[in-house]
Amino acid sequence: MTVAYLQLYLYALLTRMAVYRVKCAVIQTCQRDLIVMRYFIWALQFVVFLLFLGFALHNSQTVSLRYFLGYEWQAPLILMLLVFFSIGAAFGLLAGLGQLLKLRREILVLKKELRSRGTLTQSGPQQPDVVI
Repeated sequence: MTVAYLQLYLYALLTRMAVYRVKCAVIQTCQRDLIVMRYFIWALQFVVFLLFLGFALHNSQTVSLRYFLGYEWQAPLILMLLVFFSIGAAFGLLAGLGQLLKLRREILVLKKELRSRGTLTQSGPQQPDVVI
């Protein structure tokens, strides 16, 4: 019985070492991929910036926006587009703010419920044991 226990222990130890080696190889590969992806994203952002800059330079004509009661605002077209795009983005964020706050409140309630049950520890939920 003792020999079988030692064999099982040795098998578990070797399996964990193999899993650890695989994890390290995967992590190193992932880190390399993340570095390459970071440079790719920077290059993509630069290209998008150049496209927007060209768009802004080609649309620099002065346009007028006429309000009610004779009010009028004259500004470059790109400035008008930027202002109204920003206003639309702000309205979109405000529209999603209620749902975001509701979900945060629900998360807090669920965390309190987990703490009251005693299943949530300092480091988060407990991980299940690995069965070999």
